[in-house]
Amino acid sequence: MTVVTDIVAAVKSLPPLSDSAGKLLEVMNTGRHTAVDVAKAVEMDPTLTAKVLRIVNSPVYGLRLPVESVGRAVAYLGDKTVLGIALESGAGDLYKKPLTGYETGDDTLWAHSLYTAIGARELSRYSREVLSPDIAYTAGLLHDIGKAVIDAWLVGQAKEIVQLADASQKSFDESERECLGTSHAQVGGLVMARWGLPESLRHAATFHHAPRSAPQSVRGLVYAVHLGDFLAMMGGVGTGADTLLYALDPDYATYFSLEPDELERITLAIEDEYRKVMAAMSGC
Repeated sequence: MTVVTDIVAAVKSLPPLSDSAGKLLEVMNTGRHTAVDVAKAVEMDPTLTAKVLRIVNSPVYGLRLPVESVGRAVAYLGDKTVLGIALESGAGDLYKKPLTGYETGDDTLWAHSLYTAIGARELSRYSREVLSPDIAYTAGLLHDIGKAVIDAWLVGQAKEIVQLADASQKSFDESERECLGTSHAQVGGLVMARWGLPESLRHAATFHHAPRSAPQSVRGLVYAVHLGDFLAMMGGVGTGADTLLYALDPDYATYFSLEPDELERITLAIEDEYRKVMAAMSGC
């Protein structure tokens, strides 16, 4: 068996998403959901319900009166934060495990994915075309999930791949393909298919380092994730050995109306929300 065959087999052996996480993804990607729809999806899962209530009642949010219903919790936290909690709970084994092949530890993938998701959502507000903040956030949360699968085949090879990327002036994922026959971005697309997620999310995972190669119909979304991913790395929230070994595609300016000072302000807003959500979730 080849390495690629082994990696594909590993993707096929992944457990499905939890029912609650899958339902939330389905609800939020319609673009027509309400807070009631989100609350109903959360209430399907007693464990998720308890976690959402613990988080909203944590000192980070500083609410004077306790929140005792999921509906009120969704209103305080926001549907996107609730989706993040559901994914972290429903696919936590993937998000939380150390990325040994990328030479980094526990929770790194989750932290990077959350930062990217917040960034992609904020950037969607500046899109020159209609771009759903919900779908941008979801795509950001999922964009690097392929790293959790491919990581096992990178153990002991990170330095070699970094040297190859430096010597050839290629990105880390291009060097992954040279060494393994596939990349974390391509594997991420396979994971999206395994979980039965929409094509837009599969494209966002597959092309987030090469957005101009994405189908035109989803290119704005892919650029939102691409730029959110880059802002995460610039903010010190990368995933280890590959951090900043990617080029920012300047064509993002075609899809977003951004002044230089706006990008700086967006980054500050991303960092503020990222720290708040991480602090709240770390206590649960």
